[in-house]
Amino acid sequence: MSAIDPSPIDLAPVDALIARLQSVVDDAKREGSRIGYFASLYTRITIAVRRAIAARAFEDGAAVMQLDLGFARRYLTAIEHFRRSDPAISPPWAVALGAADRRDLSIVQQMALAMNAHINFDLGMAAFECFGAHDLWSRRADFERVNTVLESVVAEVEREIAQVSPLLRIVGGFSPALATWLVDFGLVEARELAWRFAATLAGARDATARGALVERRAHEVASLCSAIKQDRLRNVSFRLIASIEEKDVRRVIRTFDRGLPPEIAHGSAAAAGASAARPVGPRAQ
Repeated sequence: MSAIDPSPIDLAPVDALIARLQSVVDDAKREGSRIGYFASLYTRITIAVRRAIAARAFEDGAAVMQLDLGFARRYLTAIEHFRRSDPAISPPWAVALGAADRRDLSIVQQMALAMNAHINFDLGMAAFECFGAHDLWSRRADFERVNTVLESVVAEVEREIAQVSPLLRIVGGFSPALATWLVDFGLVEARELAWRFAATLAGARDATARGALVERRAHEVASLCSAIKQDRLRNVSFRLIASIEEKDVRRVIRTFDRGLPPEIAHGSAAAAGASAARPVGPRAQ
């Protein structure tokens, strides 16, 4: 393992990002929009990554921060395109955000749609654009360390989903394996595929070839998002799950907001990131 860079890192850009993500959550609460489900999760993930950077959990925290910012810009751009009905919105995000008003989709499906668009489509491109072909593989270890941060936050949110989804709570009580199958977001696997796509982009012969790869990927991931809505086997279960879930979108978002540091409520992203900072290491075996 390489030595961790001791240079101080200015985390102000991440604090600004946290504030922007929280504004998406606040807008969703005001509008009663299911866009707030993933936005709340994303805010918490960004806070957790900030803490890990501040705790020097990465070999190159500055590089992790740049990827974090570049990755999030794609999400925020998609939100803006969707709100303006801009045809420039990418196909995966058009499918994912276009389903936000679907009352028949469960909370898990709403989350999974956004995760697929953001991780399976956005992340590989963000990693390539941030690191380039030359430095991509030197960032692999830190890319994998982020997985531990993400898994801990997603595990918390999965438990919170059970608070507003009674049937999932019941299923988890008598068959944890079935509950895992229903709720599993496949986060680490999706990030691995995103990394492979970044490597594919790095190996492309020129910008034209990369553009063709991105276009093909966009349609592939859009199809994956569509499949989440159309998976007949899971959807039989999810229709029943959704039918007795909490229908008050604002209440669901507030449930997820309970996992936010209290400082967020007072508008201090820096304090939220600094509090309870601790190193993030490899997952225990």
